[in-house]
Amino acid sequence: ARHQGSVRCICFSPDGRRVYSAGDDSTVRAWNGRSGVELLVLQGPPAGVTRLVVSEDGAMLVGAGARGEPVCWDAASGLREEGADVLRQAAALLTPGAAASTADVRASSAASADHNALQDGSVSNALQHAAGDFVVAADGVMVFFFASRDAQKGPVACYKAPGRVTAVRCFGARVCVGCEGGALLFLEAGFCAE
Repeated sequence: ARHQGSVRCICFSPDGRRVYSAGDDSTVRAWNGRSGVELLVLQGPPAGVTRLVVSEDGAMLVGAGARGEPVCWDAASGLREEGADVLRQAAALLTPGAAASTADVRASSAASADHNALQDGSVSNALQHAAGDFVVAADGVMVFFFASRDAQKGPVACYKAPGRVTAVRCFGARVCVGCEGGALLFLEAGFCAE
């Protein structure tokens, strides 16, 4: 199972059991966070979803449509949720700095802190995401793993993706990589931990 077209964005549920991805095919897909097995296919708006967040309790999945409009689903069933209260809550989750998935917030903070570690030219124009002991960067079709404490020493591992990497997201030692062509890679980065 895969998206038809590029993967636009990825997010993990707060407990890491699910991964959600949005693609150019106007679908949002739910995956088992460990095995990568597809669990649900949700229909997004016709112009697609450009951002995904999960509520802190993991109950609501919220996407930002291409025009910024919030789209909501029950995270367990995949049923679309509507109504003024739901849309208000969704808009709040999409607001920068909102308390969405705590994993997403922690990872975003770590990515900002570790961003400078990769600015030595070793990975140019990279998509980056950090989680604890490692930083994942992607450039073209290559995915690089750097130990956070020794990023200047170069990557400790790398993988070739099946297409140009368009999205990267981490949860603990688990990494999900989205590509052009709709493929998702589910990787482990435990080798970077002490």
